[in-house]
Amino acid sequence: MTQAFNTTSSMGRLTLNMLLSFAQFEREITGERIRDKVAASKRKGIWMGGAVPLGYRVENRALRDRGNRMGASHAPPDLPAAAGKRLRVINA
Repeated sequence: MTQAFNTTSSMGRLTLNMLLSFAQFEREITGERIRDKVAASKRKGIWMGGAVPLGYRVENRALRDRGNRMGASHAPPDLPAAAGKRLRVINA
């Protein structure tokens, strides 16, 4: 809409407030639809994207376990030198 509103008059303020109310309503309805769609997809087991968790792979839009579990005695891999500079040792 490209019409100018005179917000100094009561009719202009009413029109602007109505438009803003409808815009807020549409935004909230869109958010609810998206949340419902994501929840339904998760119930069906469909992967909705994002970073794949370690130990899993995406297969036919679903997360599948890779099956290669690390033992408790497995040491973490060596970190690059740049990553080591950002880490702090926490003394317990």
